[in-house]
Amino acid sequence: MTHKLSVFNPSNYPRGGHVVTPWQPIGEKTGISPDAFQLLTEHRQPIPAQVDQIDPSDHSLDTLAFVLPDNAAPGLEDYSQPTAAVFLESVEAPKAEKSSAAVAGPVGLPTRVEITNERLTVSFSLEPSQDKSKCNWFAGSAQSVRFGETELLDVWASRFIRSWEGHDLEKRCMQVDRLMIPMPAWANEPEQEVSLFNRPYQMLSYCTGPVRQACTIASVPFEYICVDPFHGGHTRLECSLYRTLIFYNSADYVIEELWLKGRDSKVKGESVALFFSARYFTFMYLGFDPVIYRYEQVPDWFALECPRSGIYPGYGFTIPGYGYGFATDVHARQLRYPHPEYPVGVKSYKTFSWELNPCKKARCLHLFQLGGPESIEHRTGHAWYEEIYKPLNKVELERGE
Repeated sequence: MTHKLSVFNPSNYPRGGHVVTPWQPIGEKTGISPDAFQLLTEHRQPIPAQVDQIDPSDHSLDTLAFVLPDNAAPGLEDYSQPTAAVFLESVEAPKAEKSSAAVAGPVGLPTRVEITNERLTVSFSLEPSQDKSKCNWFAGSAQSVRFGETELLDVWASRFIRSWEGHDLEKRCMQVDRLMIPMPAWANEPEQEVSLFNRPYQMLSYCTGPVRQACTIASVPFEYICVDPFHGGHTRLECSLYRTLIFYNSADYVIEELWLKGRDSKVKGESVALFFSARYFTFMYLGFDPVIYRYEQVPDWFALECPRSGIYPGYGFTIPGYGYGFATDVHARQLRYPHPEYPVGVKSYKTFSWELNPCKKARCLHLFQLGGPESIEHRTGHAWYEEIYKPLNKVELERGE
């Protein structure tokens, strides 16, 4: 039996690309197994697709990801008009191959997640330190972002300094260094601050397939103390920050989803989603006077760029145009440059920080660029619109023949 999946394009121009939708309602209605299906166009052409197990303990988060091969016709901004369709069929499950949702990490160090495609490699640290030094503040950060052999976080050292002199060991990006968790109105303090830069993460799942890689990590539990409004005592929750890193094939950006779960260790039951505000920290060389693109009327994205005409003082080398872009669906507060709390003042010109507005779940995009004809400003704004603000992620299931 064939089932029709209608796709909605909320833009006023034709679009194709990645589509993501929850798998559980589709699987329940069709009875199709996540490792025994195929997607087809109306002309019976196969479509790259996969089902990812985001959190092994919560199958409601399982997602179907596929690539819409043709440009979907323009639609309405409110997602009220379907503009394209694909067709879902059950197939015989492969006997020798494992499901793409295998709970296993990629090849590499057990304390690091390294995701790569033909364009970009991102090396993500799960531990506060990767060696025996006392530098234990790198947990939950990408310590390396490479285009081929060029290290984007320290382009100057990567391209112009002899390899034996090495890169700046402080370099990193995508780091959630702290959480602010609101306290109840009757509590003495407005919020509880939790440091995460020195807390290790554990890998929960790693999925790979023809569309993307998806890796979910969770911080080691920490304690969140609430005041009970009825009994006046304290309620203690064990909480973990969950982060899913999504890396599409051929992409030069990483999409990240964050949420915070808490559970009462004394009471057996389901976990609860909590409000939180995450602060990001980045240490990246973008010259001594980086160009910052941020617009107050659209607080959902910003971009950082090393000036294309920048010249490193005293050397005469032209620094290539490169940069970093960030986008989110929950608004980002003021970008702080340099980061005011960074302890080494002589290096503070490499530091940036910003905070998300309070939310229960956030979807963010980290875009990396090394040269190219388009500015990082244009690319980040466009990526925010298509991947965060108006994605092709509304899908409706219709029973076919």
